[in-house]
Amino acid sequence: MRLSFTRARHQGWGFVELYWLTGWVVVGLAWVWDFSRHPLSYCALRLLIGHPCPACGMTRAFVAVLHGQLLTGFLISPLGALACLGLVAFLFYVPFVHWRGFRPHLELSLREQWVWRIGIILLILANWAYLVAAGR
Repeated sequence: MRLSFTRARHQGWGFVELYWLTGWVVVGLAWVWDFSRHPLSYCALRLLIGHPCPACGMTRAFVAVLHGQLLTGFLISPLGALACLGLVAFLFYVPFVHWRGFRPHLELSLREQWVWRIGIILLILANWAYLVAAGR
């Protein structure tokens, strides 16, 4: 694993900036939209087999974390709460890159890439096991 910092030239809007703007829209919607009274959709897998899917409760956990209820968010869906915290970190990272003029670059070997992939899959499976065990 190698971490390096490269000088970033501002070249207009790219994918990172578009994701950043989308993230702020999502955070804004989570603050103003009352998700408890207007459910967006039902989980098709849960309706079909009676058990939660790996992503069940992520929206509710996301909204709970954004409203300052961190423990509630983790109890609803640990992976959803972690995803929310990751988005918040990303929303502060992008302006830092533009204002400071450098961006970190992480190089991973092929083995390290596989370790990360397997780790992410294990996190998803652990979240799913938690949801099934908790009866969410």
